[in-house]
Amino acid sequence: MPKAMNIAKTLKVDEFYTMMGDVEAELQHYAPFFIGKSVYCCCDHPKYSNFFRFFCDHFDDWKLKEVVCSCKKSDNEPALIANKRASTDIITRPLTGDGNFDSEECIEILSSIDVVVTNPPFSKSQEFIKLLILLNKQFLIVCNRNTVVTKAIFPFYQEGKLKYGFGFIGNTANFIIPPSLYGHYSKDVVRGEQNIVRFRNAIWLTNMDVKVPCVVRTYCNKYKPRKYPKYDQYDAINIDKIIDIPSDYYGEMGVPITFLEGFDYNNFELIGLDRFMPLNTTKKRFTIKGKEKYARLIIKRKRHNDEK
Repeated sequence: MPKAMNIAKTLKVDEFYTMMGDVEAELQHYAPFFIGKSVYCCCDHPKYSNFFRFFCDHFDDWKLKEVVCSCKKSDNEPALIANKRASTDIITRPLTGDGNFDSEECIEILSSIDVVVTNPPFSKSQEFIKLLILLNKQFLIVCNRNTVVTKAIFPFYQEGKLKYGFGFIGNTANFIIPPSLYGHYSKDVVRGEQNIVRFRNAIWLTNMDVKVPCVVRTYCNKYKPRKYPKYDQYDAINIDKIIDIPSDYYGEMGVPITFLEGFDYNNFELIGLDRFMPLNTTKKRFTIKGKEKYARLIIKRKRHNDEK
């Protein structure tokens, strides 16, 4: 997890708001999925959420039935919920409970809504995703890239129940932070004003059937055993940089987890993740001559009709 997010975890503060420019850039690809739907931004403050603002601004254009936004209580104010329905103004009121997304009150609201779009607490992303899948909800959320390669979430991705969205430029996003976090970040994280921070490894994650283009790369390297050592505990070659994937190798390969972004299903098969592979009895990351490698995705190149 990036250092900036570790700070947030240590401080037990999860209140980060996605910038409007990023919201607009991603959601422009999803308009057909929202026509006539109800939307719930269940981890956003009605006053500050650019998700809520975006859907209210597009309420008529997208023929939305309802937009709901709720946030958990803080030291300064109670949990709040805001509703926007056709031909009505936004109505904001306190919630009865604490406003956590997994509270009985919020789950009841969630159960009646069509689509969830939000930036959930970074520290609870796994629990949030599992809840949405359990309730069979369509969703588009912001999370850390490493969330996808956890034991709880990766199986959903492998089964095709999750996919990356179109993404932030360079997988890096700016977020608005509350005053309680001002001054807790180094100058290389704070952007311009003290209330904006920049996090690496931020992604959009969805289960909607949006057509995100795969990343098609040209691979020029040829396989040489000395250049591509195998792991100590698993029969696959190690790849440190995606660009170094050999063009003529058809066995299993371990590649950086960034290969999931725009995964090229036409040319590669997704086998699994290092420490979750059935034959990896250690259940740890792979090693080469005893030295541990960073998390590796196990893939295999597909053979096409014109290849021997």
